[in-house]
Amino acid sequence: MVYTDSHVIGSKRDGAEILNDLIAKDIEKSGIKNGIAVIQSCDPTVGIVRTAVKDTVLCDVISEIRKIVPARINFKNEESPEDAAGHIKAAIFGQSLTLALKDGALLDMEGMGVFMLDYDGPQNRKIDVLIMGE
Repeated sequence: MVYTDSHVIGSKRDGAEILNDLIAKDIEKSGIKNGIAVIQSCDPTVGIVRTAVKDTVLCDVISEIRKIVPARINFKNEESPEDAAGHIKAAIFGQSLTLALKDGALLDMEGMGVFMLDYDGPQNRKIDVLIMGE
């Protein structure tokens, strides 16, 4: 069985939006108990990451990503420095996650979160969720 849904989420510049509740609702709607869940960004400057649900950890992650790929004016993509850096950040850090699903819940998620990171926001962003299994 396969279930899919799309969601539009408002973002903040260099902000993180937690997706755990949204994913849990999709899992419940799907009726699928065991399988996989794929969470994917539809925008080229948005990343999807899994990390600890702790403000200090999230601040460190965002801060370090900014240091690794700073916005600067000498990228060949001239739309804006943030847009150019956003494409690179999303390419490096990933735009999707595949997570295991058992007994109607994501595995090993205690204290963890799935986050949408918008590297070129704020904007409304589209996220696709696919749940596959039985």
